[in-house]
Amino acid sequence: MVPLNMNKFATGRWYLFTLVFVASASAHAFPENVRHGYVNCTSCHVSPTGGGTLTPYGRSLSSELMSTWSFKNEEGFLNGAIKEEQMPEWLMIGGDLRVLQTYVDTPTFTLQRFIKMQATLEAAVHLDKFTIDGDFGRVYSLSGLERWGSRRYFAMYNLSDELTVRVGRFYPEFGINTAEHYIESRKQLGFDEGMERDNLEVAYNGENYSAFLTASKQPGEVATTVSEKSVAAQVNKNIGDSSKAGVSAWYGKSDTSSRKVLGVHGVLGFTKRFYLLSELDHQWSTSTTTQIETRGFYAYNRLGYELTKGLIAFGHAEYGQDDVTSGISARDAYGPGVQWFPRPHFELVGLWRFMRSRATSADFYSYGYIQGHYYF
Repeated sequence: MVPLNMNKFATGRWYLFTLVFVASASAHAFPENVRHGYVNCTSCHVSPTGGGTLTPYGRSLSSELMSTWSFKNEEGFLNGAIKEEQMPEWLMIGGDLRVLQTYVDTPTFTLQRFIKMQATLEAAVHLDKFTIDGDFGRVYSLSGLERWGSRRYFAMYNLSDELTVRVGRFYPEFGINTAEHYIESRKQLGFDEGMERDNLEVAYNGENYSAFLTASKQPGEVATTVSEKSVAAQVNKNIGDSSKAGVSAWYGKSDTSSRKVLGVHGVLGFTKRFYLLSELDHQWSTSTTTQIETRGFYAYNRLGYELTKGLIAFGHAEYGQDDVTSGISARDAYGPGVQWFPRPHFELVGLWRFMRSRATSADFYSYGYIQGHYYF
């Protein structure tokens, strides 16, 4: 029997926890629905950037478009226990419950773990041109501590049908707003789980273009030495009725460093069943003390096909390198996955990843999970 290295085991447990932690998502967003002609997130969500509370139209699509089976009015709050006509027009209620079963297999250890990840309620109040939205529930910190509170909230004013101003705590719009926060193009650029920022956002969602300008800062609970103030911009061009491509730019500065990020992305619906999510980001980071600049590169691709209504098979590949001059900083992962919406309110996701970090080994190891998600 090979003796167990406890240092490696402890490191592995921490890394597994990190993977599990970032696999959760505070607000589900499904950008791949662009293949059905919904190029703007406001078709289904209260938020201009997607995720969070669904509009009544978004609820109807969860039944008509996304679920394998459904009963009449099942998409309503609490599976239709409260019918849409019984809800005040100014009130929209949502929320999420998530659980996760993980499996990790490395040369030094094998672990399985079941985790209750998320239990939140979210509500939006819409009065004329004003909207207030917020969630409340079980909140995690990056250190793994748990508390009850709110992590995502905002107040929004509609200047017109296309133009909004929003202030609050959420993720700034950069790249593809996908629920998979653990991927390189999210986690390594500061959009990890629990890293929502305090923002002032101006958003335009038009027929052919969408644009976002966001000034943000990390919350007060982040240490002052690493707390970053930033400005981000994104412009998207709709391509036909079922695709869009865009460019994102970021400038941020803290007491220890400054950085610039430039990225391109595409959300492409080739057919009603076949889609591609693709993002490439380049980062320039400069130390305040040494003035040394480090360039990083991050990529994410997800190719999916809807086998039958509500059942999607996909393959994903990602790559990250914090310093393009040092191969030891490179990380890559790839593998298959499946996503199933059996009925409105229910989502099941299974994912298998072959992962490698060149800093520790040239060999891949395996990581997989099954996630259950119920949205109110």
